[in-house]
Amino acid sequence: MKWLEDYVHFRTETLYFINDYLIEYMTGCISPDLLSPLFESYRNVIDNYLDKELFHTTAAALASTNMSPAEAAKELFVHKNTVLARTRKFKEILGLQPLSSSKDTILLLALDSYLSK
Repeated sequence: MKWLEDYVHFRTETLYFINDYLIEYMTGCISPDLLSPLFESYRNVIDNYLDKELFHTTAAALASTNMSPAEAAKELFVHKNTVLARTRKFKEILGLQPLSSSKDTILLLALDSYLSK
């Protein structure tokens, strides 16, 4: 799939599956004009109340580890409690609970994908 080739930095010894990148693919297929009204208010809150880089790296690590705080912590080289503290901040500031709500997980990943463009 051309999109997957363009999006992922391939290594020859690794298998890649589109379902691992489905949220990114879907948000990439939707016009930014359609996503903007939904996500720009989140962007403003993140810009004002969260560290954008920590938001992105934490969301990406959680996504790549099936939302496991312990595994995400290993990937980020931080303690598990640090990841949990960041997700509590997501709840306080954004109203998202990605570790306990699949809808919030999807929104977090879509938001991160949108903001990473």
